[in-house]
Amino acid sequence: TVWAVSSGSGIHADESVLVVTHSDGGNAVEENGFIGLLELARDAAETPHDRTIVFVLVAGHLRIPAVTAHGQATTAWLHAHPEWWSPAADGRTAVAGLVIEHLGAKHRRDDDPSDRSAMCPQDGGRLRSSRMPSGPIRWGSSTRLAPRL
Repeated sequence: TVWAVSSGSGIHADESVLVVTHSDGGNAVEENGFIGLLELARDAAETPHDRTIVFVLVAGHLRIPAVTAHGQATTAWLHAHPEWWSPAADGRTAVAGLVIEHLGAKHRRDDDPSDRSAMCPQDGGRLRSSRMPSGPIRWGSSTRLAPRL
């Protein structure tokens, strides 16, 4: 696992934003979150920002049984570094988290099997890429966060 911190310079510098990705994808779409993470880190290094940003590239997927009893590589990092996210550990207060993965994935749609132009040999003609970028998936883990998405 590799991680870096870009310290905030504003009144919220004691708050942190965690930006996380993983390094165990099986193909180019699943193994490219580091590209987004590095670009955000480059921007953070060049542009002053209010909050502290913590960039974490975990060695393994976000969930891998060999890493912790909880089965999450990110959890292992969080347990090792509470100073970057937990005020209970005399650390910063994490106010947001961003997981970056699967950049460039294409949207898939169900096609009418009677439409021969929609056939895609590798999936039996039932599914086909719409050639449109996949939209973002937003998920809120609390009743306070979900409405903001």
